[in-house]
Amino acid sequence: SYAREYSQLLSLDAHLPSRLWRHVLASWETVTLLFAGPPGAAILAVLVTIVLVIALGCIRRRDRLKGLSVLAVVSIPLSISTLGIVIFSANPLMYPRTYVGVGAVIFGLLIIATTFGPWARRASLGAACVLALIFLLVNIVLTNGQVADHQRQKEIAVSLVNDMALLDVPETSSLTVVGRAAKPPSTRHAIRWFPLAARITQSLYSDGYDGALFSLRLAGGSAGLQMSSAETRDTAKRAIIDSEPSLRRANYDLYVVDGAPVVVFEN
Repeated sequence: SYAREYSQLLSLDAHLPSRLWRHVLASWETVTLLFAGPPGAAILAVLVTIVLVIALGCIRRRDRLKGLSVLAVVSIPLSISTLGIVIFSANPLMYPRTYVGVGAVIFGLLIIATTFGPWARRASLGAACVLALIFLLVNIVLTNGQVADHQRQKEIAVSLVNDMALLDVPETSSLTVVGRAAKPPSTRHAIRWFPLAARITQSLYSDGYDGALFSLRLAGGSAGLQMSSAETRDTAKRAIIDSEPSLRRANYDLYVVDGAPVVVFEN
């Protein structure tokens, strides 16, 4: 079902231009998150430096007009390549892992910058070293945040499996998740420092998302457990408004509505 949902392409109809434009804007919004926060500002400063080196190299050439024209023409496909083919999907996944073109553009710019003589090669090497250091620091912070987030969700899964067994929840019932599991402090710090981390550390326990099933099954949960439909979720949400939870835990409240578990997170 996952493959079917995300493999569909945009329909060739009158709405294609408007839908494609919306996807382009949403895609660029994700790409620009790379330049948010202190690391993002440093990455942007390095990229601006690389572009200036290329522009200066074109200007210093005898055929400067030709060089600048070529640079302008090349910049168009380079910019488009950052969007990737994801914009043609009917239900695009706007996650960092789908934007490999961004890294290709950065690498391409560095290669172009090295073609303007020794001074440009030295500047490019310096820019590459700075970028490597920035991405190393980002990787360390994001890895710590993801490890903490994974551990938190693993603890939630084990606790939920035990609680559903304690309440004798049928193994073939449907699970409803309300809200979103809170992220641990180290993950929240990583997101404040580098906002793109919010797209990387996706919570498996989110309203309307079926990631909770995989987490629960890995923790020993029933293979017959399914996610509730949209209609069932709405019914369950109304049913728990004036009800007391069957169990209260540090990370969630657990209700049982018509024999089906309803997990409520504060976020």
